[in-house]
Amino acid sequence: MKRIGPFVFERRLAPTRTAILGYSLLAILVALAIMSVIFWAYGVSPIKAYSAIGRTTLGTRFGLMEILRRTIPLLLCGVGLVIAFRAKFWNIGAEGQLLAG
Repeated sequence: MKRIGPFVFERRLAPTRTAILGYSLLAILVALAIMSVIFWAYGVSPIKAYSAIGRTTLGTRFGLMEILRRTIPLLLCGVGLVIAFRAKFWNIGAEGQLLAG
């Protein structure tokens, strides 16, 4: 416990489920807001852009399969890195693990 002026700082053992959900929703909303500003700066309506993303990428079988095709190698890299980091083992990084298979 550390006291700075009227404030007391304590380390929490684990975040609450409400805090985790709140932080996740806040991160998603901030990302959507930032992308909306970028869309708007390029002269594209953010509403039209998000609806097109929903219709084409998330709304079709091809779009979902494409998401899976691109996501699975990244997830496997993450799993490989987690295993290496937990074992305290030197590794060649995510890119090297992806290229090495």
